[in-house]
Amino acid sequence: LNVVGQSGIERVEVWDALQLLSTHTPLAEHRLTGNRLRIQCEGAEYKGRGRMVTWDVSARIVGTSIKNLAAINFWNPDQQPVADQGLVTWSNVTTGGHHAVDLWLDNLMQATLTLESAHASFQLTLSSIRDGQHVVDCGGLDKRVRIQRLPDNPFPTTIDFTQPIALPVTEEARIYVKIVFEDGHVAWTSPIYIRRR
Repeated sequence: LNVVGQSGIERVEVWDALQLLSTHTPLAEHRLTGNRLRIQCEGAEYKGRGRMVTWDVSARIVGTSIKNLAAINFWNPDQQPVADQGLVTWSNVTTGGHHAVDLWLDNLMQATLTLESAHASFQLTLSSIRDGQHVVDCGGLDKRVRIQRLPDNPFPTTIDFTQPIALPVTEEARIYVKIVFEDGHVAWTSPIYIRRR
């Protein structure tokens, strides 16, 4: 697979229908060396009408200072995240997609995050994030809060890899790829249907 994007590639997922086969992440070895923290809210309540999730979030950073902030998928110019000292607050909605706030911290390893919302409330010592992310399931349809440690600098806009796939014996495989970009956009390939003969 060769992906060339308009923005940094945060991850590439290979799927067989509803089964996630693998995840490929550029700069995986650098995720735990930077001081950028991404707080991401995603998902829906259910399919169809009434799927909208309202996120009123309060995120407090203790133990270090916030140097910079960036909003991802905040399309309403009147509803942007606000930082006041170590407290960041925002209100936004998701209907199956996601929005996120990136925080560049002075020293992530010394920080503790306390997050409050109607869907999830928790405290997290950021140095305890060992595999790059911490995910809190909030029910619904993939409704969750995803806390990620990211490199300080943008991800590369290209990725190349080979993915071997074991084909099922009795049914056809339905292989497709989901690409999540750093700027909040998501792309999917059309499925490739493969059957053993």
